[in-house]
Amino acid sequence: MGMYGRLQVAYLMQFAIWGSWNIALGALAAAKGFNPGALYSFFALGALFAPVIGPIADSKFAAQKVLAFMHFLGGAALLACGVVSNAETVNMTAFIALMFVAGFAYMPSIPLINAVVFKHIPNKDKASFVFIFGTLGWILINLVVKPTTCFYLGGLVSLVFAVYALTLPNTPPAGTKNNDPFGLKALALFKRKDFAAFMICAFMVSIFGSNFYFPMFGSYVSDVLNVSTDRAATFGTLNQVSELLFMAALAFAVGRIGLKGVLLCGLAAWTLRYALFSTGVMPLAVVAILLHGLAYAFLYTASYMFGDRVAPAEMKASVQSLIAFLLLGVGQFISGFALDTLKDKYTVADAAQPAAVQQEATTEEAAPAEEAAPAEAVSFALTSVAFAQDASIDEAAVPAEEAPAAEAAPAEEAPAAEAAPAEAAAPAEEAATVEAAPAEEAAPAAKTDWKKLLYIPTVFCLFWTIVFAVLGKEPKSADEAAASDAA
Repeated sequence: MGMYGRLQVAYLMQFAIWGSWNIALGALAAAKGFNPGALYSFFALGALFAPVIGPIADSKFAAQKVLAFMHFLGGAALLACGVVSNAETVNMTAFIALMFVAGFAYMPSIPLINAVVFKHIPNKDKASFVFIFGTLGWILINLVVKPTTCFYLGGLVSLVFAVYALTLPNTPPAGTKNNDPFGLKALALFKRKDFAAFMICAFMVSIFGSNFYFPMFGSYVSDVLNVSTDRAATFGTLNQVSELLFMAALAFAVGRIGLKGVLLCGLAAWTLRYALFSTGVMPLAVVAILLHGLAYAFLYTASYMFGDRVAPAEMKASVQSLIAFLLLGVGQFISGFALDTLKDKYTVADAAQPAAVQQEATTEEAAPAEEAAPAEAVSFALTSVAFAQDASIDEAAVPAEEAPAAEAAPAEEAPAAEAAPAEAAAPAEEAATVEAAPAEEAAPAAKTDWKKLLYIPTVFCLFWTIVFAVLGKEPKSADEAAASDAA
């Protein structure tokens, strides 16, 4: 296998791991009845450590060996997540702790695999030929994954990748020290209006970005689009099909409408898709899903192009670290808690259905009580055939000689006839009690008001899109900015 093929397989497995559970977890949470936001948030915490672990590893160990260790650790954590999540009662403390370990191991592996790719790819201008396999890996694994198997499958792929990483070309440590692990030197670039406008707007939109969207996806398609939880991950591959198309179009779009235009399209796409989702209409929701490629590639991927353009040569790593820290770390960490907060606020007990069922039962129960003969008091649940059978049995049981007497003395038997309903009332009351018990014991189903919930990210993203449209500028390179300041 040639170099391109080796790197493509590595990138395919790299993002198949993330994709294995990222969509399915939302559906799993809906089935188990817990909010997934904290789980996504603590996984995202790993991005906060990526700018630290990457440089430390790069200065002491070969990248492929660190990559193998991180995926071995992450694979073990994901397998443990599978055990915890499939338990009859989910231990959320253990689940969150394991997700943090999985994120701590996985997120720093992204810059590590990128370091291997850029070190050994024959032509760096064709790096997209490798990166696009990450999206392909996400698609392929979601064709077979289910909520109950997502962590097991992701953990297995991670362990396989840990072994495969050792076969990648040697990428020895550079032997240099990074004195700016969090990209703090890049903060000086906030003096530039184009940098400040983009970073602030992109960060704010990232709060309702990928780590808000994917956790809600499984529940949304189940509640609103009536897609089964087992099929939610497969249905979600539409996101990545769209991503393939827009990733391929990204370079062309930058050339045609400029980087500001691309970034503006990315911000606007998040606004539009949440507006479409809020309608609850299947065709519009599918369009919203297909907007994922535009929303993701034209914001997240384009942001790294933005950082590379504006950063001076000596600060490129610092700027990239700052962007990752804000968008993939802090922004995504807040996302999960934002989703949990909104779901708690806009999810209420659906009392309408139980009330309707109870009313229907009461109506059906009353009708037989009025129509049935006193001696034949039975539960309203009996069928008409049963009524007929009971009537024939009762008639056959009455002796022939007693029939005239019954006709001759209606007045004497009237009290008995009137008393019969009272005697029959006990079974009727018991039947009503039996029927009422399930209605009292059954807990009303929880229902999320997705329309109200999704109005908030729609308006929020729209506001920051408008801010960037007004204040954002086509970014200048570091040299162009320096020349402009000098003039």
